[in-house]
Amino acid sequence: MSFADSSSSSCAVLQAIFALASLHLYGQSQAIVLKEKALLAMEASLNEGSGMRQVLQRIAAAMILGLYEVGN
Repeated sequence: MSFADSSSSSCAVLQAIFALASLHLYGQSQAIVLKEKALLAMEASLNEGSGMRQVLQRIAAAMILGLYEVGN
């Protein structure tokens, strides 16, 4: 579901996953760039459609970024 298209909400999920993985592998200095990309993609996704898939992708990205903050 999360990577079914190239929408901003799908990109936000992918960037959030990258940010979380990067935080665990390389630390905050490199992960912060990916976190910012995820947040920008989430912001851009608000201007796109509001279908069920996009809403669920935004929720997933937000939850992954929440894990990022807990791990930080």
